[in-house]
Amino acid sequence: MRRLLTVFILAIMVSGVASAAGKRSRVANHPPRYLPNSFDGAIVQVENPVDGRFWSAWSYRNGGEYDLALSVRTAPGIWSEPTLIGLDDGLNQRQPAMALDSRGAMYVAYADGTGAIRLIVLQPGGNQWSIPVTVASGEGGLSSPSLMVAGSALIVGYRDGAGVTLRAVPLLSPNPVNELRAIYDGPDPITGFADDDNDDDSPSAEDSDVFNTTSGSGVSVRPVGGGTPPDGD
Repeated sequence: MRRLLTVFILAIMVSGVASAAGKRSRVANHPPRYLPNSFDGAIVQVENPVDGRFWSAWSYRNGGEYDLALSVRTAPGIWSEPTLIGLDDGLNQRQPAMALDSRGAMYVAYADGTGAIRLIVLQPGGNQWSIPVTVASGEGGLSSPSLMVAGSALIVGYRDGAGVTLRAVPLLSPNPVNELRAIYDGPDPITGFADDDNDDDSPSAEDSDVFNTTSGSGVSVRPVGGGTPPDGD
């Protein structure tokens, strides 16, 4: 387990380079609302082998702010109108990362304008994203989230200043989305590992924490309109 997470830390450290490369390249199969040569952020995509749907997430320039856009392809060339997370909240939702668990539940983490790392999830085959929950927050601002499923946990990695921090979050249970268990800042996060010969693929109980349930979608949905993005960032 620790050896695997050490590799994950290294992946986070180079994610900035990969993200920049992805922004320069053109994605052959992306939603028509994604504008790679405009002010939109780099797109991330993943295919769900459980239900066959293909998801895209990116930071969409919406007037004076960035919103997290999520679009799904249900058939070749057929994309949904994007769901916007953070619509008109005055904050910038950026740097999305995506992951799937073995059941086909979808996880998307992103950084927002408050310096926090937030997470939304989608049940297998579902269409309603959970309300965003805060994985971590810091005065200096957290950024560049990455996700990895390890055993019964979702490992959320992110940059914290000059370092990298990891948090273990329980995977989504098979309950309806309005029974999603949220995450709170409990014990100290995982900040580093000493490799040993006693690897364990299951996170320990002290690595993850949850609290009360949440309800409602908390997500604004509307078609992404046209128009030319304003100059500037």
